[in-house]
Amino acid sequence: NMSEARGRLAYYVFDLPYLNGYDLRGMPLVQRKELLRALLEKTDPAGLFRYSDHLAGNANDAFSHACMHGLDGVIVKRADAPYAATRSQR
Repeated sequence: NMSEARGRLAYYVFDLPYLNGYDLRGMPLVQRKELLRALLEKTDPAGLFRYSDHLAGNANDAFSHACMHGLDGVIVKRADAPYAATRSQR
């Protein structure tokens, strides 16, 4: 039955490389996330777009947190790093 399979979709946003035509990729991640938080504060908290907050720490802490809460995965980035469109081996 298709009506039983329906759910609510949410898109969790964790980074903001561009805003209103401005390239933000050279800014540190923490500054991009502050702009993203301010932008999404104006939207419905139960709406389609949701802000994905960050944990300060290291990759092992993030992985442990994800396992403890049954999360599907983690993305680890340096807080002071500019945006990189590639994946690193770290």
